[in-house]
Amino acid sequence: MKLELTRQEMEILIAWSEEATKGKFNLGDDPAGMTWEEENLIGKIRAALVKSL
Repeated sequence: MKLELTRQEMEILIAWSEEATKGKFNLGDDPAGMTWEEENLIGKIRAALVKSL
């Protein structure tokens, strides 16, 4: 599957992941943490964002 994201969408995803790891989106439970798969995806998004510069 090929997924196309705009630069702004990639920045939003990265910002969300940073906030999520701070526990701000915990939905009343324990602070949210990312799985290895989610961290790997964010890494790929960051790399794509750098390449797009």
